[in-house]
Amino acid sequence: MRLFYQEEHKTCYHYAEKSTATFKVYHLQRESPPARARLERSLMVFVVDGEVLIRYGAGRPFTVPAGRFFLVEPGTLFTGHQASPSLVMTMAFVGAPQLCNIYTLESLLRDTQGASLPVDPHFTLPIRPRLREFLDLTMHCLDDGLSCVHYHELKRIEFFQLARAYYSKEELAALFRPLLGIDHDFRRQVLEAYARADCDVATLAARLNLSTATFQRKFKQTFHETAGQWLLDRKAERIVRQLKTTSLSFDEISFENGFSSLAYFSNFCKRVFGKTPTQLRAEGF
Repeated sequence: MRLFYQEEHKTCYHYAEKSTATFKVYHLQRESPPARARLERSLMVFVVDGEVLIRYGAGRPFTVPAGRFFLVEPGTLFTGHQASPSLVMTMAFVGAPQLCNIYTLESLLRDTQGASLPVDPHFTLPIRPRLREFLDLTMHCLDDGLSCVHYHELKRIEFFQLARAYYSKEELAALFRPLLGIDHDFRRQVLEAYARADCDVATLAARLNLSTATFQRKFKQTFHETAGQWLLDRKAERIVRQLKTTSLSFDEISFENGFSSLAYFSNFCKRVFGKTPTQLRAEGF
């Protein structure tokens, strides 16, 4: 459907370009290349049609069929590829969302204390009828070119209200588990500090003006793993990305990631991935 006064919409300084928009629509064909990015914001991913293959970091890929949606927490190296022609919509947001004006994630955490919640990192929820109607209308409007930042914000608020209305507290707690009970400002500061350069735990703590002990305690509370393991995972992700998406030689990748020799680099790959650099580079997505 055609928008009235399209030029007025697209030349307004409130118009959201796709690179920064809250909601994005992807019409994926079989030949579409995989999408890879390290997320700076939380991302809700809705698989409307088709089937997609998802990988977090260097972990094993998993399949998400049509009619499901899931959360990817910030700081995650996220890779997605369609297993068939697919229609996908994403919604980005920052920090801890409110499910409505008076119901926060803290409220959700309090109400589900003691509940037996799944801890599957691949947890998904079904796209129920009212949510599907919401997605269809939003996608149609975005495809028409309606992309005002205020429209995006209103739709983001509407999504969380629909989630509050049509999903149980236990389902929502399982969905938002990575964001529950954490210091979002600290998470943002860590991601920003790490993005400036590779570093070890002590350097990262110093950049946040914290003692190493305080930093490690806050890190474990926020990221649910040790800072050392998190940095090791980031290193592994970087190596896999360089092996699969660049033409850098093994010597160059080894040097860039701080290995003193190609033998140490090869041993790291075999220990972490169970494969040599040659095997990692040769395999597909």
